[in-house]
Amino acid sequence: MKSDSNLISKFNAFFVQDDLPAEKLQEWLKTIEQPSLVELTMTIIVRYHEKLFTNRKLRNALYSASSEQLQLNLFGEPGDDLVKEVETLDEAAVEEAIHPQQRTPSKRIKPRRISISEMPLENTDVYPTDPEYLAHPELFHDFGTEVVREIVVPSKKPFVRQQTIHKFCREDENGETIIVTGKPTVEKLFPGSYLSPELAANIITSKVVLGLHLNRQQMLFKQNGFTVSRQDLTNWSVNTSEQYLEVMYNQIHKDLEKQDAIHIDETPLRVLTKKSGSGTKLGSITVGRTTEWNPLKIAFYQYTDTKDKSSLTEMLPQKYDGTIICDAALADEVFSNATLQDCMAHARREFDQA
Repeated sequence: MKSDSNLISKFNAFFVQDDLPAEKLQEWLKTIEQPSLVELTMTIIVRYHEKLFTNRKLRNALYSASSEQLQLNLFGEPGDDLVKEVETLDEAAVEEAIHPQQRTPSKRIKPRRISISEMPLENTDVYPTDPEYLAHPELFHDFGTEVVREIVVPSKKPFVRQQTIHKFCREDENGETIIVTGKPTVEKLFPGSYLSPELAANIITSKVVLGLHLNRQQMLFKQNGFTVSRQDLTNWSVNTSEQYLEVMYNQIHKDLEKQDAIHIDETPLRVLTKKSGSGTKLGSITVGRTTEWNPLKIAFYQYTDTKDKSSLTEMLPQKYDGTIICDAALADEVFSNATLQDCMAHARREFDQA
């Protein structure tokens, strides 16, 4: 008995839109008896839909904007773990579509931002170095310790450096309490933080020099037993830069302003606004660089919120009277005392694109 032509046309419309071999399926359906057609049809829909869902999810995961959060192998293909995870999700989704179940809403448990329980621990006992304590330690009473922890990321596997600072006290002949404590061998960058100088240097160098995004660094840390959120990595990078590196940044800027000849170029950069969901805005990155023949090698980058004259005035003072090599877009309006020279790279670009 031939199957219903209307049903077959629906199959045809359903599978054609997903680039599936509808013709072969149609020929096969015509040979099936009517009583078993319904059961077979359900099986076909489930299997094809499951395959489509798997392929789409893999494709979206690999090539969407969030693909950099996935861990791929050396050849950019999805790993076995990712494929298994997607297939498991697909089976659950298909089963739920066929046999929906009533679920009670569960309270979302927020994961810990930092976890160091599985990391190796390296402890150092720190005792007071006060001369009075060293001369008569028997006169002092141990009244507690203070534990200071920070994450260390050397060339080997990260570990927790713990310093147990011992504290002692005694009463002098006047009845006054004298307290002596050990001094940490390594001063903390920020009180109460796990951040060590080694970890801060590793995060910032990997991000700025190697171009390794913080979410990828987060994955690498997790593989070594160190669970940390991207928000913490961001805060550590920003706070370290502002408190410890901004002085160097400002000094490099001052050294650049003293040079007789400087290359300047400005590039527009679209960034997200501070308010969530309010879109993007156009800023600019301006770079100032010393010439090839200058023994002082400086490449100074500066971001401004707008793309106008302010990007140049923040790079160099308007009274600058040296030589500026640039594309002369706005420089002639800003630096009236400077000698402007056209950039040959920009000039060559015009001939190359002509």
